[in-house]
Amino acid sequence: MLLSQYLDSTVKVSQSQFKFSKTGDSHAVAKQVEPFLLGKNYRNFKYSYKINSDIVAEQISQGKQFLILGDMGNRGDNIKFLQKYFPRAKIVRVYTPTFEEKLVVWFNCVTKSMNTDELYPGSLLTIQGIQQWANKTDIDDQDAVNCMATFFSQDFAPYGNYFNQPTEHSIDVKIQEFFTVDSIVNMVQRVAQQLGANLINVHDLQTTANEFVVRQRGFDLLDQRRDNYPLISQALNASTKQLENA
Repeated sequence: MLLSQYLDSTVKVSQSQFKFSKTGDSHAVAKQVEPFLLGKNYRNFKYSYKINSDIVAEQISQGKQFLILGDMGNRGDNIKFLQKYFPRAKIVRVYTPTFEEKLVVWFNCVTKSMNTDELYPGSLLTIQGIQQWANKTDIDDQDAVNCMATFFSQDFAPYGNYFNQPTEHSIDVKIQEFFTVDSIVNMVQRVAQQLGANLINVHDLQTTANEFVVRQRGFDLLDQRRDNYPLISQALNASTKQLENA
């Protein structure tokens, strides 16, 4: 949405009905073309290059840059796979170099994309996952804390192995650049320059960035604000001790 709405070189579609959800996600953004959803469909992936409206097709024919949402999943970076479908595309890629950024991304994954009924209350892991880790059916808060602490200290299992470094084949954006209004605006400005575009409607961009930031509950896990999530806070403290004693 940021690149389509606030760069002068990109296809424009109406976002007049858009609102961030209660969990803070932006899934309701109108897509210009078919999303590239490898993450959910990696076993039977198909892509048909569908353009979502005649308005988009007309702007593309006029030379406007169009944007494709790429969900690559957490099983691998898959830039080479993406380039097979779009060999001339410029790839804007988010990455997570720090533990804090990974923590916010994981929080987003479990609160914005999963069925939260599956989560152990106050945790970032599923009830079933904690039961398997603890090897028992009846689990309590301490089991959840211990399981999360192990999960954190092992660097988020497979997720920590991917998306943690910039690459030479993409325009890279740190998750941290989404943490404040100013950093969002500066990031969009930088990406615009790398795409050979100019920033437009800066005031609206600031408004959108603010609406996003104030809805991100995952940001409460940063700094001293962890008290909002006592089980997660206990697990973070325990995982720090595990790493110090390793």
